[in-house]
Amino acid sequence: MIYPPVNNADIMILTTPVYVFNMSAQLKVFLDRLHAVDYRVFKGKKIVLLTTYGDNEEEHSGVQNVIKSIRMTAQMLEMDLVQTLNISTYSAPITKNEKAYILGKNLVNKEQGE
Repeated sequence: MIYPPVNNADIMILTTPVYVFNMSAQLKVFLDRLHAVDYRVFKGKKIVLLTTYGDNEEEHSGVQNVIKSIRMTAQMLEMDLVQTLNISTYSAPITKNEKAYILGKNLVNKEQGE
C-alpha cells in the first residue's frame, strides 16, 4: 500500500519523534520497506525531515543521528534532503511552534501552486 504514493510523490515529508537518540521504529520500518522499491523512482525526489525531541538542548537529543541516517538514505537513493526542522517539545507542544506551522503552510502552498 505504501509503494504507489511513494512512486507518485515529488516530495516525501518524513516526521519522527526522537526516541533513545534515534528515529521512531515506525519511520525505520517505513525506510526499510523502501528497499523493495526500484531505486530509480527516487532519483531527484525531495525529502523534508521534521523531528521532535523532549530535551531542551538539541545537541543532547539525538536529532543529529536521525539527520545523518536520513541524509545517508537520501544520498544512496539520489534524493535531495532539502530541509530539516527540529523542534523541542520540552516546554511546548509542536502545535504551538510557529516554525512548524510555517513549514507546513509553505509545503501546502507550494503543492497547490501558490
